Amino acid sequence: MKMRLHWLWLPMVSCLAHGGEEAATAVNASLVLKVNDREAAARTLIARAEGAGGYFSSLGNTFVIVKLPNAKVEAFLAFCDSLGLVIDRHYEAIDYSSRIADNQVKIKTRRDLLKDYFDMLQQSSAGSVLSVENATSGITTEIESLEADLKVLRHRIDFAEIRVDFEFRERHAPLKTSRSLFRWINTLNLSDLRQDFENGRE
Repeated sequence: MKMRLHWLWLPMVSCLAHGGEEAATAVNASLVLKVNDREAAARTLIARAEGAGGYFSSLGNTFVIVKLPNAKVEAFLAFCDSLGLVIDRHYEAIDYSSRIADNQVKIKTRRDLLKDYFDMLQQSSAGSVLSVENATSGITTEIESLEADLKVLRHRIDFAEIRVDFEFRERHAPLKTSRSLFRWINTLNLSDLRQDFENGRE
């Protein structure tokens, strides 16, 4: 179950994701950051994530996605604020408790069934051995798949996903004017300077 969060609720969600029955809650965040140099900002954020015990999972021309331990999320987002102008941000908590419980029940059921098949295999005739072995192979594959899914879910719970999309921060161009801030330049005759330059090159 997904739930959108106001950014002020993030500390509470981070705490819930660390203990008790609420440890099945994963935290994700995304923000749009205006910066002058996208590549430099991405490199800086990746280094910051790695220094906090995380890593980057995806990198594009206009975005970077990093994984961080939940306890490091607040500090990382505060650091993002220092790199540029944050113009949008979203947070969400995803409750995986039902999915985890369902997988655990399925794993137990299939392990019990697998035990029954192994007991049956000891008493099977030569003609039925192949059928029993095929059944146990299929059940083993299902158990491995369910256990792999549990591993993925627990990693999502332990490591928050932070996506940062970059927007280029435009710099204001200088005013178009024929007057310079340096008064002595305004006294020069540009036509004469151009002619002198061309004559000097001949």
